[in-house]
Amino acid sequence: MALVKPKKKKKKKKKKEKKKKEEEEGRRRKKKKKQKEEEEEEEGRRRRRRRKYIEEEEEEEEAFGRVELMVLNYEEDVAVYTVKASTDPRVANRVIIYRPTRNITSQLDLISLWEKKTGRTLKRSYVPEDEIIKLSE
Repeated sequence: MALVKPKKKKKKKKKKEKKKKEEEEGRRRKKKKKQKEEEEEEEGRRRRRRRKYIEEEEEEEEAFGRVELMVLNYEEDVAVYTVKASTDPRVANRVIIYRPTRNITSQLDLISLWEKKTGRTLKRSYVPEDEIIKLSE
């Protein structure tokens, strides 16, 4: 009979260990759930701020000159290209024409993309190319 008692203690230890693991898992789940709720709340705050910012912006969009095509460049790429050109002796006293093959889109496309994103239509006003040239003179 003395041999039976230690076996019962092992079972109790296993039950205690199992119960501990379950409690730890429960705590982890609660912690993850709380983190997720906090993240969702923060995301909601960000969305409200963005919406408020968009509502404060002007409702009018201007399109300049010929609105068929427009080229978008990453400023740092243009800066690197300019510095390289200015330090290269082969380019001295010459004109450099930079024509990117990608990222060509129209101003009207950009405006319509913005309208789709915000879900609103913007009032468009066009500034003719001649008027822009007159302003630069």
